Amino acid sequence: MKGAYPEILSRYFSSVERCDLDDLPTCFGDDATLIDDGRTYHGRAEIVAWRRKAGQAYEFIVEVLDWQQADDGTYVVATNVVSTVSGEPVGLMFRFTLRNQLISSLQIAP
Repeated sequence: MKGAYPEILSRYFSSVERCDLDDLPTCFGDDATLIDDGRTYHGRAEIVAWRRKAGQAYEFIVEVLDWQQADDGTYVVATNVVSTVSGEPVGLMFRFTLRNQLISSLQIAP
């Protein structure tokens, strides 16, 4: 794996893992979008509601396996996500677009 990626991505993963609903929205721009499981969430309030809804059923640890900055400027992060409830690992890709050092768009997919 290369050196460190932008700090905002580390903050995002930490906030989501801890279900820190105070810190999570500060990772995103006001008009950010998040796409997960075929659904799109617009703005900080909907993104927080997405994580709140997941609640304890989706407590997990994210292991970053690799990352790269794509030609279009997005950051693509390959992860192994392990549920602290079931212990089942899932490989997920996170595609981040940044603007003004905040996440403006995030797509999560297998």
